[in-house]
Amino acid sequence: MSDRITVILADDSVDLCNAVARAARFEPDIQVVRCVDSCTGLRELLVELKPSVLLMDLTMPGDDPMGLIPSIAEMVKVVAFSGYDDSDTRDRVLMAGAWGFVSKTQGPADVFAAIRTVAAGQMYGLVPG
Repeated sequence: MSDRITVILADDSVDLCNAVARAARFEPDIQVVRCVDSCTGLRELLVELKPSVLLMDLTMPGDDPMGLIPSIAEMVKVVAFSGYDDSDTRDRVLMAGAWGFVSKTQGPADVFAAIRTVAAGQMYGLVPG
């Protein structure tokens, strides 16, 4: 299906990456094309695979994920995926140039809603001030 939303999932929890990728198999419009466990080399991977959305943890080894967002924001729509769910984190994500935020405490339906919303060009979980 050519109109599928392609996603790279960046999270240092391999189990979490695998769980989201497995759940996405039941979503006819979403395809996880790669799971990576650090930000190292992520920019190059974005150029190679050209995903619609990057679902990215904010605390990973390698390059600082928050610091990476401004430099990739023109390449891909970023959805921050974090265990830190507070207004300061959401504000920093928004200022960095991300399109969305979803907490790791939210369920798969919320994760996929964030991906779909952002892929459609709308913000998710962030309120511009």
